[in-house]
Amino acid sequence: MTSAPDKQTVTLPDVGEEKPFPEYDSAIEKNKASFVQLVEAYYYQKEEWNEDDPHNYRMYYRRYYPKLVDAFEHEHGAITHFYASSQVMVASVLTDNDEIHMVTGLVGNRGLELEIRKLLAQCEKLSIDAHQLPEGRDRRTSMEMIYSVVSDSIGVLDNAKQEEETTDNMKVYSPVLDHLRNELGYARRYYERCTQRNAQFKYFAGMVLGLLVLAGIVFLIAWAISRVGNPDLAPVTFLGSLSLVAGGTGAMVSVMSRMTFGRLTLQYQAGSILLYLLGAFRPLIGGIIGLALNVLIVGTLLPIAQPAEVAKQVYFYLGIAFIAGFSERWAQDMLAVAKGSASPGASSTSQSESPSPSGGPPPPQ
Repeated sequence: MTSAPDKQTVTLPDVGEEKPFPEYDSAIEKNKASFVQLVEAYYYQKEEWNEDDPHNYRMYYRRYYPKLVDAFEHEHGAITHFYASSQVMVASVLTDNDEIHMVTGLVGNRGLELEIRKLLAQCEKLSIDAHQLPEGRDRRTSMEMIYSVVSDSIGVLDNAKQEEETTDNMKVYSPVLDHLRNELGYARRYYERCTQRNAQFKYFAGMVLGLLVLAGIVFLIAWAISRVGNPDLAPVTFLGSLSLVAGGTGAMVSVMSRMTFGRLTLQYQAGSILLYLLGAFRPLIGGIIGLALNVLIVGTLLPIAQPAEVAKQVYFYLGIAFIAGFSERWAQDMLAVAKGSASPGASSTSQSESPSPSGGPPPPQ
């Protein structure tokens, strides 16, 4: 791996006003040079790559090269790492904008060259995905790990070209290829951990927003009922508000617990907006389930004995709603019991065989 290519040039003799490379002039004028153009100028300015040069184009390439570097860096960021093969026109670059660019069109399709081509293609795909990470340490580390595999792969190709073993002596390079694949696999796993962490942050932010929305809904409902002035609605309002908030809090604590112990896996490909929305729905769903279970208990559709003391009833309903939001599986079991109790002709035996609500809730789902 080498540093950024040198942009210093020597004073060259005048080669006339003719412009044999209008595409270079256009790229320089627009400050949008491609990496392919930069690599062409990098190689063809050298005598060993442009020996048969009757029109003295090599001097043009030398003049264009530093300007192409400037135009490339203007659009893609300053070059921090640059690696070019000494045997074949293959090069790669990493910029401070966390972009990896490669020119690999001249890598062959047989033997070792084919394996290197596959590795570079996988690196390119992973670098595109990794660039979607938020700007910062995770993205930079991911791109540097990927670029390390890219530059090492080109270095292997260089060595093989020098020894003329690109086709017939794959056994010599098999351990090296395995090592490069392992390094790429490690880079991919690091990227996936970063994407999961980023997705979980967005999901958690959505949950916080959802819990605030739920609290706002509870406040508005309580305020509207208080304006009615009917004292009989006060217990109902209190139970509903308590159930909604406790259920939403239980749902949020459940997700936080799974995040802490590494048991929360999200589909990070879903996109930021969907992750925020799904996170916001989680406490809302938990609150509604908590409210539903307490309504079923009060309506005697769930055969759960309630404490006689009013003070204990508050903790009872609070605990039921919290557990319902915390454990989806336990809430589903309770709803199944209520459904069996409400079914016509349901026997007491079938009810007694349903999941016992006195047992502790299973681990959250």
